Amino acid sequence: MVKPTLADTKTNTRRAVRFPAFVENPEFNSWQDGFPEGRRAIFLGSHSEEFFSVKCPYGQIGDRLWVRETWAGANTEDGPAILYRANNHRRYLMHEDAFLEADPTARGGRCFDYSKTGRVDFSAWAGDLEGEDKGWKPSIHMPRWASRITLEIVDIRIERVQDISDEDSMAEGIIHSKWKWDCFETPDGHILYRSPAQAFKELWDSINSDRGLSWAVNPWAWVIVFKRLPELNLCS
Repeated sequence: MVKPTLADTKTNTRRAVRFPAFVENPEFNSWQDGFPEGRRAIFLGSHSEEFFSVKCPYGQIGDRLWVRETWAGANTEDGPAILYRANNHRRYLMHEDAFLEADPTARGGRCFDYSKTGRVDFSAWAGDLEGEDKGWKPSIHMPRWASRITLEIVDIRIERVQDISDEDSMAEGIIHSKWKWDCFETPDGHILYRSPAQAFKELWDSINSDRGLSWAVNPWAWVIVFKRLPELNLCS
């Protein structure tokens, strides 16, 4: 979902609400402020007839989230760089003061300080990686400093996943089909759907069905609305 996020067409994300094991058939009641970590969602357990609160594990309004993506360290004609596979952008680290140190023997009086990048390997040549399937690092291994996408949470809601509108489905990254404009598809898919919500159903199930949280179950979901903050000055 990196490309829709960069294009600012993805501004929503939904995550299933996790409840304590003793809770059955919960129903959302309200939001309540005043908790030390921020506001919580209040639910009523239908069998226990007791209210209980659930904290959103993804943050509060105003919090910032950083995004991991498939990446690689590489060498370029302009020194060490971070490559981003989603759109082959490069982040030239020699252009950032945070990675340089004073060196009177170097051109410009400064040189690159590899110790500031941790254990990132820059031995591969960028041109040998771009457009290829090998040599990339999975998103889970991206360090915080290498992330180029920072999101700010602007709203948090609770709703059943099947209550999603066509408008919100588009905000989840669903796109108009390249082959037929009145049809829709997921960003990584090739199957056409008649509505954005139908395409989102496929996307939701591809992530959540194996966890027992399919569209058919209609679980409660956190709806995280965000905006993308200005990114680094990246060069193609």
